[in-house]
Amino acid sequence: MRYFKRFFHGKRTALFQTFSSVKGDGDGETIVGNWSAEIAAQLVTANALGLNVSMAINRIDGGRRRNDAVKKVHAVWVDIDEPTEKMSRDDLFATLLSLRVQPHLIVESSPGRFHVYWRAADCTVAEFRDV
Repeated sequence: MRYFKRFFHGKRTALFQTFSSVKGDGDGETIVGNWSAEIAAQLVTANALGLNVSMAINRIDGGRRRNDAVKKVHAVWVDIDEPTEKMSRDDLFATLLSLRVQPHLIVESSPGRFHVYWRAADCTVAEFRDV
């Protein structure tokens, strides 16, 4: 996650969250800061306890990763969370790489599920919300 943080936030602070997959389970926490051994240890411990670990891609005001909390846009993305039986992984990658604007990063978030990111240098918050 250290490289992921650097890719989107550079030397600026980022918002990390840990949370349970069980709705209403309040075991998670929000951590704001630069990458450090302490933050890494907190995230690794949370993950070892079965919690999900995430990082807000854009600069967020407040403690929740929501579109209405975005204050600065670093990237736009697409979650491809529904694995498809009609398209192979190779066909999906070929389709993504044939787009007029190729993605800057493709992450397999879990088997057969992908997050696709395009870095944005001058996308306004209003434009981001329209995407």
